Amino acid sequence: IEAVLESMKRHSWYLEETLIPLALVDPDLPDTEKEFIAKKLLSKPVPKVYNHAASNDIFCDLDFNKSKPPSLSLLVGENSWFIFNLLNIDKSRDKPWLSCPASFWPFVDQYKKLSEFVRNLEVVNDCAERGIKLVSEFVNTVHNEDDRQDILIAVQHRRDHVRSEEQLLRSSCKLLIWLWQNKGR
Repeated sequence: IEAVLESMKRHSWYLEETLIPLALVDPDLPDTEKEFIAKKLLSKPVPKVYNHAASNDIFCDLDFNKSKPPSLSLLVGENSWFIFNLLNIDKSRDKPWLSCPASFWPFVDQYKKLSEFVRNLEVVNDCAERGIKLVSEFVNTVHNEDDRQDILIAVQHRRDHVRSEEQLLRSSCKLLIWLWQNKGR
């Protein structure tokens, strides 16, 4: 159990409030959970300025001791409006679809816009997965042990010099926030 919790903690940066609305278009998430997220989102004001500050200990806010996993709606905050503002989906003008049952959302233009945005997001694997893939591709083509060791050293060197996925996402979010806040200037 400790290993699972440690792995979850390493990936908890995905549970940042600006990213939670992406779950609204997840086909595997139950409609009831999507509706909880929407209800919580509608209860939050749209901030004038977005602050990207991920919680370092997100698990303090979540209770895993119940019979079912905690709701993502617990992680919704004011900054959850960021994606909507980025897509020019206005809370006061376009919010009725969030008040409807989730089964109706696929017929709403604003939902389609959000869904298309999410579908077109580029997905990047963890550094470790990329390293394993790289090693696997080359190890089978190299028959000399010294060359194999050189490849492994090169992969480790590359990993040491590449910023972590978390830092990359955070800097991208900060850039998007800055661009959105300065789009009229």
